[in-house]
Amino acid sequence: MRWPFFFGRVLTAFSLESIESARQQRQPLVERDDVLLLFEDHIAKLVRGALEKSDFDFQAFDDFFVHKSPLADSKRSGDVGVTPAFLLFGTKRGIHRVLRCASHLSRPVMLKTVLTFIALVAGAFVLLCAFLYMRQDRLLFYPRPNAPELRNAWRSQRIEIASGEHVLEGWWANGGAPESETVILYFGGNAEDVLGAARTAGQLPCKRLLVVNYRGYGGTKGRPSQQALYEDGLAIYDYAIDAGQADPNHLVVMGRSLGSGVATMLAARRKVRAAILITPYDSMVAVASRHYSWFPVARLLRHPFPSVDFAKQAHVPALFLIAENDTIIPPSHAHALASAWAGDKSVHMFDSVGHNDIDLHPRYQPAVDAFLTAIAKDSAIPIAH
Repeated sequence: MRWPFFFGRVLTAFSLESIESARQQRQPLVERDDVLLLFEDHIAKLVRGALEKSDFDFQAFDDFFVHKSPLADSKRSGDVGVTPAFLLFGTKRGIHRVLRCASHLSRPVMLKTVLTFIALVAGAFVLLCAFLYMRQDRLLFYPRPNAPELRNAWRSQRIEIASGEHVLEGWWANGGAPESETVILYFGGNAEDVLGAARTAGQLPCKRLLVVNYRGYGGTKGRPSQQALYEDGLAIYDYAIDAGQADPNHLVVMGRSLGSGVATMLAARRKVRAAILITPYDSMVAVASRHYSWFPVARLLRHPFPSVDFAKQAHVPALFLIAENDTIIPPSHAHALASAWAGDKSVHMFDSVGHNDIDLHPRYQPAVDAFLTAIAKDSAIPIAH
């Protein structure tokens, strides 16, 4: 009765590659072990239950393929065993091998075996889609607490912003140009501690920079969602204009990764001077479809973040900062967003850096400085591709 567990593992293997890649890039969207445990436990139990209720002789079937057929020669050792399901779905020649071996079975048994597999695969696929639909918030949003030492260092600059029934916590940070009128609203990425951006505000040619924890992030209560982040973004903008006394003509929205969607929305719906978008995306549907191509993502995703639609309505200058080796949000998604942008744009592609270390590239900070300086002087923005 081993192969139902292997079957569950095979069903999830194709999704683990992108998750493991995210972990290697130091952005843990979800833990690999959690996925394996959840999928293997639930799916394998369902598969085993279905088999036990039927008269399908799965033990004889397993013994045949593992011990009595030419497939037995392909058996490997390790924590992922080779079983009929694994060979069928896990190798390019698996289907042909199974068909050759199936010729040893009588036609009724072979037909019953094939139909049983089809039913199990279809049922498991539906269950997996339902699982992903219910657990997508965990896959998409990865809130983390702020570092205690940073919270302590910035406690005197802490402010609170009302957003619906929630209260967001944020911090004002002084920029490197006190004579400037430019104020930056910074929207952080997934799993990012926004106080890290506050700590580097002195490197920017601006007067002030505001960083805020979305709902569910840092010490802010609530649960993140597309609607929640959009509402938080509008509340942050209103706070900066009213309590913060920022001039919309000198207000720049700056968003990284997940936060680029909030910045893009504000650039389309509110009056701002410019936008800076770091490793942005055209839509979360497009990005998720690339990583989970086997699933009907457009129908499953509750948080599409349609940035490309907002880009068509954004007529302010924008700076696009793209990492060539970005495997989380591949560059094509950022270029698609830039192509749809209605206003002037400056697009910079940085080589040899990825999603999480783009700011370490030697040309990154000069590109930001040049853009902000041009905006402040009402000069033409520096164009780069």
